[in-house]
Amino acid sequence: MVEIPDRHDTDIETKKSLLELYQIFLDMTVMVEVKTLKHNQRSSRKVKDENLLGTILNE
Repeated sequence: MVEIPDRHDTDIETKKSLLELYQIFLDMTVMVEVKTLKHNQRSSRKVKDENLLGTILNE
């Protein structure tokens, strides 16, 4: 009967590890989303700046 509590403990540790891994992947997803948003903002700002510069130089 000692085997059942051992399995239960192992099951609990496995679930805990999986939840921690899941949280790591969620955090990574958020980090990638933030990086993507920042990159898109920079790209958009660059295009606007290039357009403005082109307008100024063509006047």
